[in-house]
Amino acid sequence: MRTHKLFEGLRGEVILLISGPVLRYKSITAVTKKIGCTYAYGTKIISELRDHKMVILKKVGRRNELRLTKKGQEVANCIIQYKAGLKKAQALY
Repeated sequence: MRTHKLFEGLRGEVILLISGPVLRYKSITAVTKKIGCTYAYGTKIISELRDHKMVILKKVGRRNELRLTKKGQEVANCIIQYKAGLKKAQALY
């Protein structure tokens, strides 16, 4: 899979939910509920992000907690800056 295809659909939103100062959405279940997709599709997205070394799954008890790697955090920051730029552009017009 090419990297540009990686961020089509809900994948960018998944990265943004995992990132952030307060990690409220640490599990796959919480992320899938928030974006409104099935658990199977959520695990597929997470596995693709893991293949690209953007997400780490850490087993804590019975749960798998999600963490962004340094590369994933950089991507999340770029997405946040892109969204901020879009808001500024919409405000101008």
